[in-house]
Amino acid sequence: MKEQNRVSAVVLAGGFGTRLYPLTENKPKPLVKILDTEVLDFLLEKLESEGVTSITVSTHFHSEKIEKLCREKHPSAECKKETVPLGTAGGVKFCRDIDSDYILVVSGDAVFDFSLGEIIDFHVSCAADVTVVTSRSSDPTQFGVVVTDDEASIVCFSEKPPWKRVKSSLVNTGIYVLSKRIVDEIPDNVNCDFSKNLFPRLMREGRNLKAFTPDGFWCDIGTLDEYHACNIRAANGKLCCIGNDGVAPDELACRGVHADGNVYVSKSAIIGKNVHLSGHSVVCRDTHIGNNCDVASSVIGSGTRLGEGCSVSCAIIGENAAIGENCIIPEGCVIGDESRVADGAVLSRGQKIPCRTMVSGREGKNMFDEKNDIFVDDGLVVFDEKEALALVPRLARAVAAAFMKSEFMCCHVAVMCNEASEYLKNAFVSGVQSMGGAVFDCGVGSKNVCACSSMRLETDISVYLSLNCGKVNVSLFGDDGRVIDDADERKISKIFGLSEDGVSDSKAVNCTVKVPMKELYTVSLLKTVKKALGGRELDGIRAVLNKKQNASDGFDILEKALCYLSAQLVNEGGKTAINLSLSEGGTRASLRMGNTVLDHEHICAVIMKNKDVLGLEKMYVGENVPTVLKNMQSRGADKTGAGMCNLIYTDGVVALVLFLVTMSVRGESIDSLCREIPPFEIFADEYIGAVDKADAAERLSRLYHDSREDEGDGIRLSLADGNVTVIPNRAKGFRIVAEAVSMEAARELSVKIADIIKGKK
Repeated sequence: MKEQNRVSAVVLAGGFGTRLYPLTENKPKPLVKILDTEVLDFLLEKLESEGVTSITVSTHFHSEKIEKLCREKHPSAECKKETVPLGTAGGVKFCRDIDSDYILVVSGDAVFDFSLGEIIDFHVSCAADVTVVTSRSSDPTQFGVVVTDDEASIVCFSEKPPWKRVKSSLVNTGIYVLSKRIVDEIPDNVNCDFSKNLFPRLMREGRNLKAFTPDGFWCDIGTLDEYHACNIRAANGKLCCIGNDGVAPDELACRGVHADGNVYVSKSAIIGKNVHLSGHSVVCRDTHIGNNCDVASSVIGSGTRLGEGCSVSCAIIGENAAIGENCIIPEGCVIGDESRVADGAVLSRGQKIPCRTMVSGREGKNMFDEKNDIFVDDGLVVFDEKEALALVPRLARAVAAAFMKSEFMCCHVAVMCNEASEYLKNAFVSGVQSMGGAVFDCGVGSKNVCACSSMRLETDISVYLSLNCGKVNVSLFGDDGRVIDDADERKISKIFGLSEDGVSDSKAVNCTVKVPMKELYTVSLLKTVKKALGGRELDGIRAVLNKKQNASDGFDILEKALCYLSAQLVNEGGKTAINLSLSEGGTRASLRMGNTVLDHEHICAVIMKNKDVLGLEKMYVGENVPTVLKNMQSRGADKTGAGMCNLIYTDGVVALVLFLVTMSVRGESIDSLCREIPPFEIFADEYIGAVDKADAAERLSRLYHDSREDEGDGIRLSLADGNVTVIPNRAKGFRIVAEAVSMEAARELSVKIADIIKGKK
């Protein structure tokens, strides 16, 4: 490190470590161990070994335990306790006695094996204001994602984005280099976070923020999964910064221990006869494992006693715990410090045991990892019909709990279903009521009507249940009529993943109001279009409704609306009538007149082009629509601007009616209206292949980086021959939506992007 005399270090060690519970119940996160080494001990030794002499440790939770470690092992490190948590940037400013040119900030939960000196040298050579140390991740959704340009300048941050918004495989490690002038600009005694507050402000001001990705391993041990993986990696000898000085393999064999592959066994551990260790397991100091035990891919904390005949698989056991004989501890279990498990106890997968708890084997249902996402698509949960009666009420309780405003203010939920799932709707209503929620029972209808219900009834959320082909689909919409956002999905998934005991039903009430939602929806629609018509009617419009059984509700509403507006409905009309079609659920529309056929996107484009004529200047169709529609959207328009008309892209009934209104107001033919919109065709395809999604997303973002800061889903690419939106799927692969002047060109664009995803040039 060329600049070591001009560098001070701040270690942020004040967090609560809630995601590592119960390991952090009675100790701060920096004091959990990798093998037999506390993470903070490793960090301070790393800094000292690289010549950093000025080190400050910012503390808060269990500060006395961190101070004790520093006093005994690293007396030159100064501890400063935040009486009130100040955030990551605020914690650095709190250590205001720093008077160096450069401040190296290290998160107290980081484990890494790369050199810090090269990071400082990079920062100085770039004359950067801030350097963010990044690492590659194949699943960046659990971290802060960093997007850079070809010069390593940071252009965008995204904190724990869902897959559909991942644009890079680079993740923020929580290790930074700051020039002193930047630290001076952090406000005093104010909660301020680097990623949420400081860095976005510096980017808006055009400051020089760089990203540096050193060679080597990094892990933040912020979750139980990461903590487990880091220990297993260290036991396997792949983490050179944490020394594996345990019992040698040949000595284990002499002791009669069967070890498959590399494991870590402390020299002070006592291992009984016929013990089998596998999967790079970790057995820490002063641990006692009884005879005939089988330990696979697990971490056994120091001072813990494991009785004879136990089976432990992919689990974490804290320090000084006592496990009885013949216990079974399966995958995902976490047992806190000083807990006791009775003889013969059989724990359930993913059970979490708090510190100092006596366990008799009662089952729990918490998952080991915290990514238990129950949503299969945006706002959509799918159950098997056979298990739906048990899971639908549980989902209802999770929804109600997620949207409960306070102990005294309940949530309001609108519920609608198709005919086949009416019995499930009643189960959902009961689940919401058990949480004290108020329910608007909207009866039987279509998905687009349900989506409108939150807007019309001013509820917190609306829910649509449909049963088709043995699958129960549950769609959830927010108060703006669109599918709920990612934050709400995470909240519902987390509550759903809790044990049933974790969701109270003590507020059971019977508060249900039956609402004729189809009628209210029709009234809202007519009110909207009558205003656009300016008192006129749809004279001269002849329409044929191509009714399909699965869209009958939408056609019923469409028929009533057109009759009320004096359109002429005919059974067939040849070239003089407009044939109107709706998809299942009424969410998409199409029309045909003579040889002219318009799909849903072209119908919406005509409406958007004429929004001023219709008095809908503030129409907002959303971020996640094709580029041609997004570009036609009013600048500054928001979700409340044009009310129900904002839903044209997700509501085929609204789209068809507004299109016919446009024809009537303009007094022009379909062909004439279409000539006014940009020529475009859309081709949608799926790429499902064995690729690293994050890496492919970053390659696309770097290759066409004009839209990396776009707020919508996916990566929007503006190319010479068209526009493409590439959206990483939740499970695997990508959805590719190509827009071009012809369908042939759109198909070619899709193939081109698929080749880039595969790694072809």
